[in-house]
Amino acid sequence: MEKLVGFQGEVNLGRWLSQCRMYDHDYFKTFITVGDIEQIAGWGMDHVRLPIDCLILEEDKRPFTRFAA
Repeated sequence: MEKLVGFQGEVNLGRWLSQCRMYDHDYFKTFITVGDIEQIAGWGMDHVRLPIDCLILEEDKRPFTRFAA
């Protein structure tokens, strides 16, 4: 596997923008804070991975589907 220069360690922030039980502003505003990011940096991590559910980006409440090419 190719190693990307400048990336030493990562952490996945699942259940913040992905697989969460509710999708409201207060939840997103308080689940991950500046203190959390500082702690992650203190562990030596230099980037975070943000999985995002399509429901956060879409206004349509229908399940996300793939469209045939």
